Amino acid sequence: MTNLRCGVRTCVNNENLQCCLPKIDVAGKNATNCGETCCMSFGERKMFAKNSVNSFDGEPATDVGCDAVGCVYNSRGECEAVTVSIAGRKATKCYDTECDSFRLRR
Repeated sequence: MTNLRCGVRTCVNNENLQCCLPKIDVAGKNATNCGETCCMSFGERKMFAKNSVNSFDGEPATDVGCDAVGCVYNSRGECEAVTVSIAGRKATKCYDTECDSFRLRR
């Protein structure tokens, strides 16, 4: 499991900068930089809506599925980074997010 920090405050799965989901999926099969990745598990939090579908148990550990084959942390479709940061300040759709932890394999 990965320590997941989520800076996407507009996501329904974000609770105090932590993700409520036990697993997320990062897309960006041909990514060469962070901006070419995104969190496919993003769901927009509607204004004034509370996080009612997920319950946060206080554990920041999350499995991260990743199809960014060029990332050094990708191991057979799973992220092996100790910590992953997802960004997207004013995201309204998954493509407004990105994996800030992406590092191109050289």
